[in-house]
Amino acid sequence: MSELRTDTITASDGTSPVTLTKQSAAKAWVHWDGESTASIRDSFNFSSLSDTGTGDYTFSYTTSQADGTYSSVVSASRTSNAQGLIACSTTFNTGNIDSISINDGGSAEDTENGCLTVHGDLA
Repeated sequence: MSELRTDTITASDGTSPVTLTKQSAAKAWVHWDGESTASIRDSFNFSSLSDTGTGDYTFSYTTSQADGTYSSVVSASRTSNAQGLIACSTTFNTGNIDSISINDGGSAEDTENGCLTVHGDLA
């Protein structure tokens, strides 16, 4: 049996991070503010955010997913009264993913703090 011990793994150029393609690590994540002018606060493998309606957002990948059968986890909240919103992904495309946030009354509502994580295989 072989054993590999290391503190750091880098790409063959010696400086870039290693790209994970088939491992179980998250392939994309984003933290966004969906109020007023929706904006990405921080992200990995997302190139843009489009506000497509109240509580409705489309996120475009920097590197596409292999197919539309990946999984996602979405959370959304309001900071003004610390209540959560129901949030889910609605469309799984190779180049983008849609998310919507719904309040406890069943109406779409803009997200003050949204988070989305994607697991699957990159193209």
